[in-house]
Amino acid sequence: MAPQIPATFVFCPSGHDSPILKIDEKGMTYKGTLIEDAGEAHKAFIEVMKLMRNGVHR
Repeated sequence: MAPQIPATFVFCPSGHDSPILKIDEKGMTYKGTLIEDAGEAHKAFIEVMKLMRNGVHR
């Protein structure tokens, strides 16, 4: 079996100069802060998905 390569997902919506959400082997980082609470991580993820879907510029 081939070794697993860690995956990193980075989200940078239109209008943002840098990624606002990163998901990697360490967890979820939102606006530079690692989120440890599952409820807060879910809220951050939904907010970013809405930004990505709607193309909101901030």
